[in-house]
Amino acid sequence: MKLTVGQIEFMIEELSSEIIQMLMEEWGCDMTQAMDIYYNSDTFDRLVILLPACTIRVQGMYTTSLKKR
Repeated sequence: MKLTVGQIEFMIEELSSEIIQMLMEEWGCDMTQAMDIYYNSDTFDRLVILLPACTIRVQGMYTTSLKKR
């Protein structure tokens, strides 16, 4: 089963939310600090790299599908 871009975006959003929550609970950060730490982290950079690749793959499938019609 292949995931859609929407499903991948949803998983990244959920993971982001959980990581920010963990930073707040376990590190004692307030929400602004936790978001700043997360959005400036290697973890966030790695997750964001996934999105364009998935979008390009899905767009390519649509383009190929349209060309066949």
